[in-house]
Amino acid sequence: MLYCEKCRSAFEDGNQKCPTCGKIKTVRPITDDDMAYLNSADEYTANLAAEEFDKANIAYSLEKFGSERVSYIYDSEIMPTDKSIYVKASELPRAMGIISDIRMRVDKERESEEQFEDMPQKKRMWIQIISLILFLAVVAAVVLGADWIANSLKALFYGTAA
Repeated sequence: MLYCEKCRSAFEDGNQKCPTCGKIKTVRPITDDDMAYLNSADEYTANLAAEEFDKANIAYSLEKFGSERVSYIYDSEIMPTDKSIYVKASELPRAMGIISDIRMRVDKERESEEQFEDMPQKKRMWIQIISLILFLAVVAAVVLGADWIANSLKALFYGTAA
C-alpha cells in the first residue's frame, strides 16, 4: 500500500498519485506507524468509534473535518462538527470493521426514530388557508391597534380625537 503525506490517505500500489488530493510528490510506501485516514463521521458516530477503538486498543486520532480533506461548501451532508478519524496503518483493517459495524448500528438507530407521516394534500391545503386567514387577522389587529393607540395619544395631547 501507498501513503500520501499531505492528506494521510492509504491506497493501493497501482496509483502513481493520491486519489484523494491528486499529489504525486507526497506519495510513499506506507509504514505501520503512519496515521492513515479511515473515515469522516458526525460527532456522535466519531465518539462511538473512539469508545470502540479504546476497547480494542487501536491507536487513533479525531480531528476537525476538512483540515486536509477536500470538502465542498454546498454539501449539505458536511457539518462543522464532523470529525476525521485517523488510525495507525497497521490497525486499518480492524478499524474498518469496527467503523462499519458502528455505521450500521447508527443507521438502525436513526431508522427506528419516529418518522413524520406525510400529510394528505387536502389537509395541508386547509391548514395553509387557515394559517393565511389567521396571519391576515393578526396583521389587521396590529394595524388597528396601532391606529387606536395613535388616536388615543392625539386625544390625550390635543384634547380631541381626529
